[in-house]
Amino acid sequence: MAAPCPRVLVAGTSFGFPYGQGAATRVYMYAKALQAAGAEVHVASLALPEKGESARAEPASGIYDSITYEYACGTRVRPRSFARRRLLRLRRLSRLCDLTLRMSRGSPGASAILIYSNSSLWVTTLTLLARVSGAVAILDLCEYPRPGGLGSVRATLQRAGQRALLYPALDGIVPISTFLEKYVATGPRPPATLLVPVMVDTDLFGPEAGSAAAGRQIVYCGALGRYAEVERVVRSFAQAVDGMPDVSLVLVGYGPAAPVARAEALVRSLGLQKRVTFAGDVRREDLPGLLAAAEVFVLPRPPSVISVAGLPNKLGEYLAAARPVVANANGDIPRYLDDGVSAYFADPGDEAAFTARLRYVLEHREEAVAVGRRGRDVAVREFDYRRHGTRLAAFITSLVAARDRGADG
Repeated sequence: MAAPCPRVLVAGTSFGFPYGQGAATRVYMYAKALQAAGAEVHVASLALPEKGESARAEPASGIYDSITYEYACGTRVRPRSFARRRLLRLRRLSRLCDLTLRMSRGSPGASAILIYSNSSLWVTTLTLLARVSGAVAILDLCEYPRPGGLGSVRATLQRAGQRALLYPALDGIVPISTFLEKYVATGPRPPATLLVPVMVDTDLFGPEAGSAAAGRQIVYCGALGRYAEVERVVRSFAQAVDGMPDVSLVLVGYGPAAPVARAEALVRSLGLQKRVTFAGDVRREDLPGLLAAAEVFVLPRPPSVISVAGLPNKLGEYLAAARPVVANANGDIPRYLDDGVSAYFADPGDEAAFTARLRYVLEHREEAVAVGRRGRDVAVREFDYRRHGTRLAAFITSLVAARDRGADG
């Protein structure tokens, strides 16, 4: 008898839905992947509305691309009253309890809570609710844990506590990279893991997704709060396009006011105001067309444990768009791609090498086009969400079976 398709609640504090940056994309692709495998999926963001968020006029619940979702607090408008803001927190917890308890009805053995949060308190809370509802608890691990910082004694102790107490209480963990897979495996009493890299809908991206751009465009997508990345992009652009007046740079994304202002000041100091565009937040529906108009994508990642442990969601979208990618060879990127074959690499610590690689791509357009096409082949083979949906559904089924065997024993 075939195992029932799972019912999955994707819940956590670290994402908005359906729009946002990397976290929202990761959750969206989880939902699409699981639905493609036949699972019933509901997304619940535990984020609370922030100041000014009501201006976005985003609904607090709905259906997006056949995915049902909600903000558990029930609103995207931040109350002015302190008391009402406290009530939102209570409503959020009450609604979360209701959602998880509903999972115990019908066929609880096929249920899972996929947790997307970097808060130990919320991971613990959701794990306990999974136990009460009869669901298995699975944690997404897409970046190196840095509670309250990275290298402090407090952060080190908190990471040790997570691996010793928090992770063993889970049924499974889904790391995004081999670094994080090993990080979990070397802890005491590690749970089962399933490595799931970036996921992308390769049908949406490709050279036919949009019209040709006016001029030659280099595109960077990312959180503009990461000033070190943005600075490297702008400085490399300024040097690489010397003598190429028809090449421009488009920066896609948003971030806190201070680092964005620094980036704008850097552009002005280099005299690039007419050649660098801050495109701001681009909605998911508009992104394929924007990427299709690019000639080359850049993915600079300065050397750090964060860069080694992570794998940017935008890499999958870049590759699927069939354009060449110039990237720093951090972490798992060389695991999937070959330099000069499906992408172009530079050493993470060598900014001059990154600039030279970008210049090379701009000067060897015919070769770069072929590299971009082979990069898309990699995206289809390694990152298409449908491939990973089947694996995720099987992983959930195996965790349910393992739990049931333990209960019977």
